[in-house]
Amino acid sequence: MSESKNDEIIGAAGDRDDAHWLTRVVRKRYGIGMLLALVLWVPVGSVGFLESITGNAFLLDTYMQLFFLAMVNTMAIVFSIGIIRLLNRRFPGQFLTRIFGVGKEPWTRGHFLIVAALSCVTPLMLVFFYGPDFSGALFIGEDVVSLVTHLVLSPIAVIAGIVAAAFCLLGLGQAKCILFGSNKETGNYLPFEATDRSGWIGLESIDLHLAIYLGLLGIVHYGLTRVFIESNVGMSTAPAAVVVLIWLAFLLLSGAANFLDRFRLPVVVAMLVVFSLVQACRESTTTLNTVADLSSNDFVKRVQGIRNDEEKFFEDGAQGSWVDAVHKNAKPIEAEAWGAIKKRMTTAGEFEGEKTLVVVTCPGGGIHAAAWASFVLDQLSDEYPEFRKSLCIVSGVSGGSVGSYLFIANEFQAELGAFDIKPNKSSFDFASESSLEPVAFGMMSDDLYGSILPFFTQTDRGQRLEDSILSRVPLLQQKQTMGNWGDLAVEGKMPIVIFNSTDAATG
Repeated sequence: MSESKNDEIIGAAGDRDDAHWLTRVVRKRYGIGMLLALVLWVPVGSVGFLESITGNAFLLDTYMQLFFLAMVNTMAIVFSIGIIRLLNRRFPGQFLTRIFGVGKEPWTRGHFLIVAALSCVTPLMLVFFYGPDFSGALFIGEDVVSLVTHLVLSPIAVIAGIVAAAFCLLGLGQAKCILFGSNKETGNYLPFEATDRSGWIGLESIDLHLAIYLGLLGIVHYGLTRVFIESNVGMSTAPAAVVVLIWLAFLLLSGAANFLDRFRLPVVVAMLVVFSLVQACRESTTTLNTVADLSSNDFVKRVQGIRNDEEKFFEDGAQGSWVDAVHKNAKPIEAEAWGAIKKRMTTAGEFEGEKTLVVVTCPGGGIHAAAWASFVLDQLSDEYPEFRKSLCIVSGVSGGSVGSYLFIANEFQAELGAFDIKPNKSSFDFASESSLEPVAFGMMSDDLYGSILPFFTQTDRGQRLEDSILSRVPLLQQKQTMGNWGDLAVEGKMPIVIFNSTDAATG
């Protein structure tokens, strides 16, 4: 449908200049909402209870990450203003029209200054409120950047990102002129601007342009996330993922509103219904990757047998204590565990002096718990040489399990068959690495597109996180299973390691 025909329909519907200002603003809600979200999401993330999460999630490590964030943020802001200018044409109003103009008029220098000013807000807030340990490794070596250098390089990286975004947008505008039709001289070659001649494709409807832009953005974004994950390119971060999420979400909401408002259907409710139906077809969970258990102690199958007996206990309505029934079935494993502890405490059947049996429990609490558990274990191992030989059981839950896993993988490399690889980092260094990037990428690629297109991907953010943690241990250990560790524990060569978990369905 051409722009002129769109305008005729809008005029027939009574959407004229004399419409109430609130009505006009409501119809432009997603364009305004996108612009406000892009500028204000950092202060919102700094509020109270959110700060404990965002304090880690919003950190930037390098100036290349800042450059990329500024570039993405600038392009998203131009798109949001483009939506407002398009709606200003369809639903005229004095205030927003005076600030941003309408889609059939060229951009002025003032419009570009507004974009540049708004584009600086989010990156600079992240730098000066969340980036006290910024690394200047890409510019001046590996030394910590001085305050003066930081104050100089940060704006330079932001400005460079804005300039790079301008070149990308100009290239996109050139493509629009060729494909959809527009004269560069009029300045109407940015997203959602009016077309004044036929292009190669000949699509005159701006609504179709929006759909094409949204599809291309989704394809490019999905491809970039895959490249960053596979090659560990360090430009894209959790903040950049947030910006692209806002960009995609509000473009989708704007397009849906333009169609659904004609039928007086709430956009958010309609989309929730669609996503619920998609999730019902896809199911709400994705199975993590599994591996065959090739251990000799057959521990996994034996535990599964106890689990089956437990379920049968409830199905049959048996009398007596459920705890007693489980304890009875677990007796053989308990006896084997005590045998492993005795072997651990002896050498060739003889006690090695006055050894103290050491049991360590590591509580949960996310990355902080993982870092704390590994730090304490590292310090004990460094300060007390006998600690390593006396450590018999390590039990962890959640983040504590991650910390204990990385400590055992690092400390017992010879026993685990990776003694030829000398780590350059302590287990604390591995445990304190950020896990936010793989989770953000999983949400922004696998979960996002999987929720829209069922069966599009069988990977999710949980698998991304598992792969990230696994990549921190030596390559020879990455193929080992808990059963392999169990075989070594039964022989007394390494501690018994227990990873506790909670059933999400029952608690």
